[in-house]
Order: sequence, then C-alpha cells, then structure tokens
Amino acid sequence: MARVLKLFFIAGFLMMSLIGCMPTKPQQPDLTTLDVINNVEGDLIIRRATDQIWVYTAYLDEDSKNGLILVGENGIGVIDPPDNLDQAERLDALTEEYFGKKVDKVLWTGRILKRLSVYEHYKEAKARLLIPEAVARDEALEGATLFTPNAADKILFENHTIEPLCFREEGDLEALHVSLWLEDHGLLYTGPNLISADFDMIETPVYETSVWEMIVTGLQQQVPDPQVVVTDQGVIGGPELFYHTLALLREREFTLNYGSEKLPVRKIFLDEEIKEIFGKPEKIEESILGIGADTFTGSRIRTFSFNKTQVSLFAPPNGQDFWLTSIVTRDPRFSTVRGLNVGESLELLMTKYPEAKPVPNEMTDPGNMDYVYDQDTQGEYAIYFEVRAGIIDRIRLEYTLR
Repeated sequence: MARVLKLFFIAGFLMMSLIGCMPTKPQQPDLTTLDVINNVEGDLIIRRATDQIWVYTAYLDEDSKNGLILVGENGIGVIDPPDNLDQAERLDALTEEYFGKKVDKVLWTGRILKRLSVYEHYKEAKARLLIPEAVARDEALEGATLFTPNAADKILFENHTIEPLCFREEGDLEALHVSLWLEDHGLLYTGPNLISADFDMIETPVYETSVWEMIVTGLQQQVPDPQVVVTDQGVIGGPELFYHTLALLREREFTLNYGSEKLPVRKIFLDEEIKEIFGKPEKIEESILGIGADTFTGSRIRTFSFNKTQVSLFAPPNGQDFWLTSIVTRDPRFSTVRGLNVGESLELLMTKYPEAKPVPNEMTDPGNMDYVYDQDTQGEYAIYFEVRAGIIDRIRLEYTLR
C-alpha cells in the first residue's frame, strides 16, 4: 500500500512539473492606466486618444507617420497603416499583444502605390480593406471595399461609425487627403498636410492657398466643434486648429520670396538672419512707439535699409523676439507667392491678383495708381503694388498692428 501511495505521489509530482513547464498564454497588459505603448525596436509609439481609439506614430529614418487604431469587440481596425511592411507587421504584433485581438480591418485615406506591399500583406491576412473609390479606379486595385467621401452612407468600422469627408473639388490623387469624422467620439482625423499648428508645414504646401482654405473651411463647416483633432503630427488640439491653420495660410499668402528664402509677415527673424539673407545693410534704424500707439506703446520697430529694399521688424514692449512687419522693395528679385515681381505689367497684376483694388487717392489713371490686395482683412494683411506707366514700380508687403 505504501508503495502504491509512493508511486501515486511521484506521478502527481511529475504531472504538476509537466504542467508547470507547459507554455502559458501571456497575461494581457492592463490598459486602464496605460496611455502610451512602445515597441522594443523603438520605431513605434501608440498613444491613447479616447477609450477605444489610439494614435500610432511610426518612425523611419528622419520621417514619421501617424494613423489610427480602433479597438472593436472582435478585432482591431487600422486607419492609414505604416508604409513600411516590417513596421506594419510589428504594429500587428504590438496591437495583438496589448489588445488581445488581431487586425482585421484596414482603411487608407489616400494612394496605395508606394504602399502596395502593405496592402498585399493585409489582403493575404484576409483583413477587410477599404480604399477611396477614386484610388481603386486609378490604380486598378482589387479585393477592397470602396468608399466615396461626402456620401450619405457612412462606414461601420469595428463598431465605430466613420464619415469620410473631402472638400477638394479637383486635383491629382497625390493630394487627395480624405478626412474622417468619428462623431460618436468627437474625433476628426484629417490626415497629412491639411490642418497644422506648424508654420513649416504651411511653408511647404500641397495646395494653392485658395484651395487649401476651401478645404479647411469645408471641414470647419461640416465639423464645427471636434473635441479631438488628429493630424500627421498626432493629437494636437481641437476646433481652435481651424482658425490657427487659416491664420497660417493667410500669413503664407502674405509672403515675399527672395531667391529660396520665404519671408512671411509675423515670422520671427534674428538680425543675423536678415544680414545673412540680404548682406550688410546700408543702415539700421530703431524707433520706439510712443503714447499715441495705445497698447503698442513701448514697442520697437527695427528697420534695415538695403539697396532698393527696406525690411522692418517689430517687437512688443519688453519683448525679445522681432518679427517681420513689412518689406518695401523696388528689387525685381523679390516675388509674391503668386509669382509677381517688380517690373511686370498692370495686366499681369490683374491676372494674378484679380482681387486687387485701387487705393483711393487723387489718381484716376489705372496705369498710374496704387493697388492693394488684402484678402478682405481691411488692410491688416496687405500687399501694395505701386504702378507707374503701366508697370509695377514698387511692392510693399505689410502687416498693420491692431
């Protein structure tokens, strides 16, 4: 009997040892207190936007790209996955590790051409693929569900309702950039190069200013009060970004180019930068605004004089930074963002700036008048064209303090 009990004990011990050696399912991380997820390679970061929506950022060399991760009841949906196949596969592994679900739906808001390997990866994984109809038609893609922006029917994507929006009336597919409105979460995903708090992005535009303004204004009218706005820079704010982007676009419109240098009003410049761009000034003058300047009393105006050009910078009282307030030039090397230079004709001025209006004065000859383009800002932002004998004699870019 004792021998039987001993054998039974040994068998039980061996069984428990075998069970202890068997692989166990890893415990899913607790997401209730987790707002940021990183991978071991350090090239993927996932940040919480809402309870069920996360924003991923993929880093590759010096570039980065953002997209959305939507957590559903049975799977994971990815909007604009990484362009790099290795990163897409690592994102799959990361989402499965932390959310315990596989990626089974993928949506692209733009072209697929340079992302074809990623498209085929998810196609082979039997994920449901969604792409804009215009893209599928142009690239002859098969195996995807097609959607059309601004359509009455919305997209059900991992239990989340998505409304695709696009307010560009025409143009190539490289600049399609469909936006997505997730009303249940108050989240607007604008994709790249549409809304930004970054002036550098505005200086390297995808669209002409008028088209860009039409797109941003369309989004603002359709989605006036988003709680969260996600762009290619991640979660960067709310509805105030509409106004900020429109202001940046206005500053882009009121810019003079000097060679490769862009000189928008209200951009901060150091004295050394002005000298590096234009060379040694003939003189530098500085004045301080007096009591008559009201709230600007004590502000400083610093003016650099060069041959045919004056550049003025402004600094508020006790301010250290000077930003560009005006450029007055007779130098034909300057050009507006619409490509107009000193020395060109009144006819070309009217062609490129049909919105320009004569400045009221005693002059009555159209060929000898001053014209102003201010984009209905009542002169706050303005470009003045002084026309003499039918030719642009001087251009003045100006921001009026208010």
